[in-house]
Amino acid sequence: MPSSATGPELPRSGRLARSMVAALLICSLGFLGLLGVLSRQQQGQIDDLEVALARLERSRVASKLDSADRRDDLSTRLGALEHGVSTRPRFVPPSPGDPPVASEPSTGTEEVVSGDAERATALESEVTELLEQWEGVTDGGPGGEGLRFKLPSGVSVVTGTTASGSNPGVPSWSEVQATGAPDTDGLGDLPTAWASRRPDEGLEWLEIDFPRVLIPSAIVIVESHNPGALIRVEGGSGGSLQTLWSGTDLATEDANEFVISVSAGVSIETVRLTLDTRLVSGWNEIDAVGLEVGDTVVWGTEARASSSYAQR
Repeated sequence: MPSSATGPELPRSGRLARSMVAALLICSLGFLGLLGVLSRQQQGQIDDLEVALARLERSRVASKLDSADRRDDLSTRLGALEHGVSTRPRFVPPSPGDPPVASEPSTGTEEVVSGDAERATALESEVTELLEQWEGVTDGGPGGEGLRFKLPSGVSVVTGTTASGSNPGVPSWSEVQATGAPDTDGLGDLPTAWASRRPDEGLEWLEIDFPRVLIPSAIVIVESHNPGALIRVEGGSGGSLQTLWSGTDLATEDANEFVISVSAGVSIETVRLTLDTRLVSGWNEIDAVGLEVGDTVVWGTEARASSSYAQR
């Protein structure tokens, strides 16, 4: 048989093997191409995620800076308003029994007086509005430092939610509820007294500041709910406290004012109460803390605490 011009013909098995090799090469190239497509898709997703994260970070930083700017602006405006409220004139209307005053030519004083009174009212309203805005840009939650303003005497505007009693605007069961004269209407779990964040968990403390250094004869502690958990009372001034009493709290629901005698000559500006909340089940609430000086009781004006139910 004459030979073929293309060379000797491969046996059938050889042709089959060559076809299989070619098919494998094609499949391999296709698989590598698919891997390349998947890799590009994954890289694209990673790039998209990185861009999204960068945008979120810029948004977070911008929000934080905006909040800080708002706080600075509110702080400046509030300081100016506090000055306006504290220096506003106070007017006493004449009594109906006062003798009439001879008529004099008008000098415009009446209009000034009326304008000042209206301005004072407007200032107090604006202070309230600013404080509500401030509450929205500060962290009032558990663990947050928060920010406090000491308003002029007689201006009862404080950040927070409204509660009944002599501390309007103060968050319910916060430490500030323990300032001022007793205002809780009877015994019970009422929002006009201080309560720790949780009951029955051990040691808690409450510190009360007074408007000035006093030399009292006694400390008056009004326990308005589940009395009997006090274990120690300290007092002093200038940041130095000494133990004035420790032992068993004798207050009961029938006699909830616990009065502690103070040695003669002890100067007190701050009182610190320590409670063991495991001693009496439930929240142990303090309504007020005062210093007995002569025939009067001076009640606290500022407060701090280890925790409060207002933080919940």
